[in-house]
Amino acid sequence: IPRKTLKQTKDIAVKSKEPGLPDIIFSHEKHTIWNGCELCHPMIFGVKKGSTVYSMQDIFEGKYCGACHGKVAFPNTDCQLCHTKEVY
Repeated sequence: IPRKTLKQTKDIAVKSKEPGLPDIIFSHEKHTIWNGCELCHPMIFGVKKGSTVYSMQDIFEGKYCGACHGKVAFPNTDCQLCHTKEVY
């Protein structure tokens, strides 16, 4: 069965679940320019928005965002690089 291309260029808003940390604007364009969609979808993150539930603890354990951040991308301990602005 042919699979539809997952091409997505819109930024998405992610509400912070951590007290005191601003929300996240996730850029699909920045994340897919080198890796394509298949690096994360569907194995790390579900394709449908909101279908993957995760926590900062999961990320620190190398899951979800932590699959790259802290290994091949900037550290997952530099909070303000992701938690940058309020989402309305």
